[in-house]
Amino acid sequence: MTLRIAALAVFIAMAVGARAADLETGLSAYGQGDHAAAMAELRPLAEEGDADAQHVLGLMHLLGHGVPEDGYRASIWLLKAAEQGHAHAQLRLAQIYDDGLGVPPHDADAVAWYRKAAEQGLAEAQLRMGQLSGGSKGVTPNMAESMAWYRKAAEQGYAPAQWYLGFAYELGFGVEKDALQAFTWYSLAIAFGNEDARKQTTDLRRDMTQEQVAEAQELSRRMFSEIIERLNR
Repeated sequence: MTLRIAALAVFIAMAVGARAADLETGLSAYGQGDHAAAMAELRPLAEEGDADAQHVLGLMHLLGHGVPEDGYRASIWLLKAAEQGHAHAQLRLAQIYDDGLGVPPHDADAVAWYRKAAEQGLAEAQLRMGQLSGGSKGVTPNMAESMAWYRKAAEQGYAPAQWYLGFAYELGFGVEKDALQAFTWYSLAIAFGNEDARKQTTDLRRDMTQEQVAEAQELSRRMFSEIIERLNR
């Protein structure tokens, strides 16, 4: 019995190793733009239930990579992966339901899948939950929850969420109006690639003292270092 178990374990390990190699080959082909090779490698894995392969097949159908663009077929593969807890598949599926890409728009399903992806830490989904929690797509308005989602995304270095926080503090939208905090978050957004925030910092400077600007810059520098340290862990 022990020998049989050992032999079975070796067989399973070999099968898993072969499947992982096929997945890597398929993902590499997709990354290189060889969509035909990617489909040949990934479809059998997807049909066997591999969530990563199902996710990529969903993307290929959604974007028309190697196959006709088809949001409905994309939703089928993405749903299979999403139900296995694949966060990126959950996000893309939510976007399909949100925008009605090849399927009828469905607010409740969009919100549900955004939330699942956001709870797994995807910054893009957290940003969308911040927007929805402000009161849209049937979500009851909750500004505290909205700001919390924006902050979760912003603290991952996600520039769009940092811009939103700057905007919220600048106008007092869901939080107390605070030019120093607005300047800080806009500065972080600039650091992470959002050039649109430069105009906001220029405008804010006109109503801030030099001491306030210096404090905001020091705070943004410290927060930037903390974010980079978290991202590099």
